[in-house]
Amino acid sequence: MELSNKVAADIEASTGNRPVVGYSWRNGMLASVSVNFEGTPYDLTFEHIEDASRSAIEENFSQTPGQIVITFSVPGEIEK
Repeated sequence: MELSNKVAADIEASTGNRPVVGYSWRNGMLASVSVNFEGTPYDLTFEHIEDASRSAIEENFSQTPGQIVITFSVPGEIEK
């Protein structure tokens, strides 16, 4: 949990949006890291979000993950 919070804080410092970060290990290897944003940060390019996520992950984990999954959660119903 501590690693997730550190990665999330680093990404927030770069993007202004705090994501939920999760990760999974498989046979002692970092299999994947997921970065889930609540909503879509419209004022940022996907490239900026990807770079910020990759940088924060590389700084906080001792291994490079097999994959990085970046997602955006949006509400199912739009308020009117």
